[in-house]
Amino acid sequence: MRVLLPLALLVLSPVVATAAPALEGATAVRFQQTSDPNLVRLADGTVLTVIYAEGDWEKTGDWPEGKALTLGFDRDRGTLLVDPQGSFAVPVVDDLGERHPIAVADAACQQQNDSTMGMGGCLGETLERWDRQLNLNYRRLLGLLDADRQVPVKAAQRAWITWRDAQFAAITTVHQREGTVWGLVSTGRRIDLVREQAIRLGQLAAD
Repeated sequence: MRVLLPLALLVLSPVVATAAPALEGATAVRFQQTSDPNLVRLADGTVLTVIYAEGDWEKTGDWPEGKALTLGFDRDRGTLLVDPQGSFAVPVVDDLGERHPIAVADAACQQQNDSTMGMGGCLGETLERWDRQLNLNYRRLLGLLDADRQVPVKAAQRAWITWRDAQFAAITTVHQREGTVWGLVSTGRRIDLVREQAIRLGQLAAD
């Protein structure tokens, strides 16, 4: 299982919404409309919170109703709403539950792996994806703040990492029991913690 990155490695290179990548957990969706300040409504009623770079609002505003889009996860840019024809993408920060691309990718992996080892590998990849999403959302948030306002955000993230590590240790202790299933449960609990923080940071960036 991938070790989560220390705080010193959390600031990644800028994310550029350009060419559409090969997405993981990709789902075909259709556009309905945009709403202020940074919401995109899909034809099925789903409302996505996105992060716009300069000029992105105008591009999404030009999409016709019913336009075919793709919702998916890219390992370098996180969760994206992609216009395959226009080679354009915007980051998405919502959880979306089982419809989240990371959850979709995990479900597809689990269907192909019915052994405990295989399922554990799937969960390990899921944890890595959420770790990447957390790092990206943290970087995005810092990028929107001046140096003075970054100080409490960095302090909060350091405190969260300390808390996370303590929680991980507690989870490991509780699940040191007979049966390989407890390894899966343990990884699932870790995923929950990282996912919650990733979404929290993404929502702050969207705010």
